[in-house]
Amino acid sequence: MDPSAYKEFHPYTTNAIVTASWDPINKKHIPFRASLRHKHSTWARTAFARPELYLQPQTVDEIRLIVNLARRLGKHIMVVGSGHSPSDLTCTSSWMVNLDNFRAVVSEDPEKRVVVVQAGIRLYALIGELEKRKWAMANLGSITEQSIAGAIATSTHGSSLKHGLLSESVVWLTIMLANGKLVECSKEHNTDLFKAALVSLGAIGIVTHVGFQAVPQFKVRWEQEVVSLPRFLKSYDHVWKESEFVRCWWFPYSERTIVWHGKTVDEEIQEPPASWYGGRFGRFTYELLLYVATWFPNLTPSVERFAFSMQYGWEEGVKCTAVQNSHEALTMDCLFSQYVNEAS
Repeated sequence: MDPSAYKEFHPYTTNAIVTASWDPINKKHIPFRASLRHKHSTWARTAFARPELYLQPQTVDEIRLIVNLARRLGKHIMVVGSGHSPSDLTCTSSWMVNLDNFRAVVSEDPEKRVVVVQAGIRLYALIGELEKRKWAMANLGSITEQSIAGAIATSTHGSSLKHGLLSESVVWLTIMLANGKLVECSKEHNTDLFKAALVSLGAIGIVTHVGFQAVPQFKVRWEQEVVSLPRFLKSYDHVWKESEFVRCWWFPYSERTIVWHGKTVDEEIQEPPASWYGGRFGRFTYELLLYVATWFPNLTPSVERFAFSMQYGWEEGVKCTAVQNSHEALTMDCLFSQYVNEAS
């Protein structure tokens, strides 16, 4: 045992880190991967934090070391992934743990189409792993930057009442509790813990592994339609049930909505037509105009109406249709980091 192990962190962990990190079986100290100068921000840059320590463990033993030290020293642990939630939920001045380096596929069951992954894997990486096996996620939201654990903990939804939340595809979880113990839970085992962990907001413990139920690869035929606001409001109670997948965007100053319908099909791929947003000029023009509107808020209605007309036009009706692989159809390009807030 090295009495000066992780000496640079002694002011934050005391000498307790020396004994806590010692592995008597392997005769070496468990890595303590910490940074002192990390500045955290949400994706939308709506909240910021400077944690005392920013930790990126790579193994279960490293996660347990962090938990045990924090418990001994009375430190608060906040686990963060992409920080995609616009709230300050992921902010802390204490210890921040990021699992981006704990993201491997651990095992798979080809017959049941269940894949077990480390909790830090991002959704886009999980999608890539499922593609290799000709599998897919049953439902997806618009964004794939989140870690699988973060998407579960924050009740991330997709675009379908039929397929439900992303957490409905979770078969079981492994959670590290505050005492450093790993506990497995599922619908059949430790049921209460499992239900609580599916929308825990990080309050239950650190999710380390996720057993995820995949489905066979599928394609989605979709179309999006410009609908006037009065017409949309009349259809509000039933529009969500009209298709397998439904998304709606309201543009208040344009008094228009975009209604997107999709369904599973077995057809050839049909790429969507080019869009104004999708081109470099349109993308950066829109971003520039929004930036100018932050200084001159009175311009916001004009910016929205201009962007809407360039992207969709004013006339009601179907504007485009396509057939894409599920993860391409159900996700969207958010263009750029945006100052946003959300309610549901």
